[in-house]
Amino acid sequence: RGYRVREEICKGLEHFGICIDPAKNKACAADESELTADQAPVATWVVPTNEELIVARAAYERLQSR
Repeated sequence: RGYRVREEICKGLEHFGICIDPAKNKACAADESELTADQAPVATWVVPTNEELIVARAAYERLQSR
């Protein structure tokens, strides 16, 4: 499912130099992966994040400063 989302997000961005390799995109696991197509002028990467943890840490820090 994730590869379809990445495919749709990157569709139409070729004029910015963003071209992903479909095979690399489909093979992408949960870790950091490069999706750049051959000859693409811009490197495209998947970098996993944990937004919930980031928000929780920010909320904790904010509460500690009160």
